[in-house]
This record gives sequence, structure tokens and C-alpha cells, in this order.
Amino acid sequence: MSWISWMLPPGASTFAGDIDRIYYIILVITGIAFVIVEVGLVWFLIKYRARPGQRVRYTHGNNTAEVIWTSITAVTVVILGLLSARVWNRIKGRDSVPANAMAVRVHAKQFEWNFTYPGA
Repeated sequence: MSWISWMLPPGASTFAGDIDRIYYIILVITGIAFVIVEVGLVWFLIKYRARPGQRVRYTHGNNTAEVIWTSITAVTVVILGLLSARVWNRIKGRDSVPANAMAVRVHAKQFEWNFTYPGA
């Protein structure tokens, strides 16, 4: 994906590639959803515009359409959650801490950070 590397700054960690990949997947999915919604909006604006001599007809809805778009959205969110969970576990899981890592205690307050390092 080097052709779109201008979108994000250079990675500063070993996990940057995984996070960027999730970002791009979400960007593509939301981009496709945006285009579909906007095309639908324009389609319905043209198809159901006011015309002289034509009476208005109200409809309540379509349960099948609602189930379909809700299911597609739910499946997409679950898949993104599973992909993100794998990356998140690799970043924050028990195995992500290197063997030679230094344990540091951090006490955070508003406008203040206190670090306690091991040893003297």
C-alpha cells in the first residue's frame, strides 16, 4: 500500500503496519458505504420528486430491507472487531512485552506525570 503512504505519517512502532492496515480497511468500507448512500439519496430525490397532478403516497417501510441492511452492518462491525481484536491483542496482550523490558510505574494526574523507575 505504498501508493497511499502520503495519508499517514511514517510508522514509529513495529505495530504501525497492522494499525494502518485496519485503518485502510475501515476507510475503504466507509468510503464504499458513503458512495452507496449518496447514490441512493440522489436516486430517491429524482425518482420521488414532486410532480404536478400526482398525489402523494405514504409508505410505512420495508421489513426485509431493514433486516438486510442491519444484518450487513452487524456482520461488518463483527468482522472489523475480530480483525481489530487480533491486532489489539498483538499490541497489548501478555506476549507483547519484550523479555528485556524495564518495568516503570506511572502515576498520572491532571497536568502531572510521576515516573518511578526500578533500582536506586
